[in-house]
Amino acid sequence: MHSEEFPTDIASLPWDTETMDIRCERSDSGTCFNIAQRVRHLSPTGMEWGYAGSGPADFALNILNLLLPAGTDGWEGVRCWDKNVVSRITWMLHQDFKFAFVASLPNEGGVIEGLRIRAWIAAMTATDYAVFGVARDEQGREYEWLHDDGYDTVAIAEAEAAVLTKTTTDSDLVGFTVRRVVNVR
Repeated sequence: MHSEEFPTDIASLPWDTETMDIRCERSDSGTCFNIAQRVRHLSPTGMEWGYAGSGPADFALNILNLLLPAGTDGWEGVRCWDKNVVSRITWMLHQDFKFAFVASLPNEGGVIEGLRIRAWIAAMTATDYAVFGVARDEQGREYEWLHDDGYDTVAIAEAEAAVLTKTTTDSDLVGFTVRRVVNVR
């Protein structure tokens, strides 16, 4: 972990567990947040807002990490500069989140409503079902590839996988499987 401490390492504003609103403001003592900086990746000086730089990117990363911690998306996490790990979905969305919410906050600070954050996350991610083909290479090792990931229900995806498995003539093909996937828009 990064040994240098920043004022953003400690939440200095109160946290509301009901609304989960994110608050930031400037005071005589510097910047204040209602979340602590748990992850440091881009900014050498800590979290910030009001422009599209590295400080706002770290603020966005920490907001999403709070709501979508490592392990919640079923994928291997992404290791940040400070050796902490965030979920892959947090990593994939944090720059878009920065532009959508953090960069536009006024210089004096403001509030990002938790309800708006959760609605944005829901709009940016969708759970679908995917069909994967499974085959064997020349050494007999199984591998898979994505056939299609646009199925709204598991029943439709399973029906498609069954038809594909039944109609294939490829001798290396083992079959088709179905998995739930999160698609980032």
